[in-house]
Amino acid sequence: MECEYIKSNGKKCIAQTIKGDKFCFAHSSKPIIIEKRNNAKSLGGKNGRKQMLTPSKTIISLKNPNDTLTLLEQTINDVRQNKLAVNQANCIGYLCNIMSKIFEQQQVETRLAVLERVVLLERKKVNR
Repeated sequence: MECEYIKSNGKKCIAQTIKGDKFCFAHSSKPIIIEKRNNAKSLGGKNGRKQMLTPSKTIISLKNPNDTLTLLEQTINDVRQNKLAVNQANCIGYLCNIMSKIFEQQQVETRLAVLERVVLLERKKVNR
């Protein structure tokens, strides 16, 4: 059965009624339903909040790929032990992926610089 509540725009609410009531959960005036509705609103607001990481006293330094690997390893373990929310772990994983790409780019640039030096030295030998 549909709720009998008439909205401010003149249209009838189309939600299903609560058993033993002529209104739905949102429009019922029964005290027990009002209390349940208020509790649901409160819980909804609390569940929607972003969770923050517990502040750590140690600063994590990511100077090389091994540091990134250590952070990922710790993150995986924290998720598995329910110490860290999955969405937070996803963020850390994403940032570690960026760091990995930076390390790769640095390696390529270093190797390229070495090759350029070798080519330059070879050209000097040929020109003598």
